[in-house]
Amino acid sequence: MRPTFATLPDAISFLAERLDSNDHDAIAAACDGPPETPRNVAGEVVHWRRHQTWAIKKLAEAHTQCDLRERYAGREFPAGVRCFKLGGHEAELGHTHVDFLYTREGWLLERIWVCR
Repeated sequence: MRPTFATLPDAISFLAERLDSNDHDAIAAACDGPPETPRNVAGEVVHWRRHQTWAIKKLAEAHTQCDLRERYAGREFPAGVRCFKLGGHEAELGHTHVDFLYTREGWLLERIWVCR
């Protein structure tokens, strides 16, 4: 079962603790992946997982430079939106995007990816 988060600090703690312990698989398992990935085409799923693994390593590099808990201290998920993003497009995480999706159960880690 994928974890849900009530607050952004909860989500950041989840990510930071797993990055600190080098548990990238737990982060990958928490992500759903892109909605456009055909789940029944093995080649596409394998390609996405490789990209996601690389993106999580890029997030780990950013976390090493500045702890995510410090970088996002005092921030919260916005109210009244369904999607939320940290980083991306040469923002505070470089080109690494951390996408969240709001559901009835709480915020889900949707995917981590890198744009170029």
